[in-house]
Formats: sequence, structure tokens, C-alpha cells
Amino acid sequence: TLAGSSKPQRKAIAEQIGITQILSMLLSKSEKLQYVGCRCMIALVLENVINQNKILEENGIDPLIRLLKLSTTSHRVIAATVDTIGALCVDIAHVNNERTQMDLIEKGALELLTNILEKPFNKEIQINTAHALACLLLNQPEERLVDINYNLNLEFMLNLIIIDDLVRLLLV
Repeated sequence: TLAGSSKPQRKAIAEQIGITQILSMLLSKSEKLQYVGCRCMIALVLENVINQNKILEENGIDPLIRLLKLSTTSHRVIAATVDTIGALCVDIAHVNNERTQMDLIEKGALELLTNILEKPFNKEIQINTAHALACLLLNQPEERLVDINYNLNLEFMLNLIIIDDLVRLLLV
């Protein structure tokens, strides 16, 4: 999507596009632009807490939540949005970004992702949603999880993630 086969190439192109333009893509009515906007944001924020925080400061969470709420959002864009949410929550070496996690939770991402997990469009989206939820809840203090009052079937989520990892290993 971003004319690069490696992470550094995709990130460089996403940086050239810029956060403002990426957010405009997410707000577009074009399914293609929404998808490219998600892929650009992933390239920009993947394992990069500085860019994750820039997205947060630019109000970049709102367009993602909007895409998950719209009934007209395509399955492809839903999948890309879910992947973007997961990328926003985790820095390198699986260190959580508490600021983006809390902003996503406050804006309703937990409920939206839980709904997608329970009524998935397909198995791939279900697996990616379980991964995004795991990223969203990564390293959250127990008392905060109680405050969130989540009703997730964690055993089900773990099975999805384990099955996905096994499939990926078999395909390699």
C-alpha cells in the first residue's frame, strides 16, 4: 500500500504524507482512502511511542472510533482499523503506551472491539480483534481492569491468538 516492502520504507513514506493528511484520509468517505490512512498510521506508529503520542495529540483516535461505529465501514477497513488500534497501544518490546490505551478505552474502543469479537465478519477479523484487545489491555493494573468492567472470555481470546500463531508458523 505504501510503496515499500520494508518497515523503514513504509514509515518514511507515511512521514512524508504527514499526520494531518493521514487523519484526513481516515475521515474521507472513500473506502480506499480510509484503508490507506489506516495502513499509513500503522507504518507511522508501529513500535514508535513518539509517533503514537503525536497521533494522540492530533486527536487521531477519534477517526478510528468513528470508523468502527459506522455501519457503512467495509470489512477491509474494519480489519485495518482494528490493526491500527493494536499498533497504537504497544511500543517496541511489548511495552504498553498507557496514554493511548486510556484514550482508546475512554472513547469506547473496548466495547466496540468486544462487539466485533463476539460478532465477527470473518475469522481473520476475529483473530485481529483479539490481538488488538490484548494490546489495549496489556499491562493494565488490576484495579483499572475492574474499573473498566470488561466481560471478555479471555480463554477464547487466547485460543484465537494461539491458533493464529500456529497457522502462521505452518505457512512459513
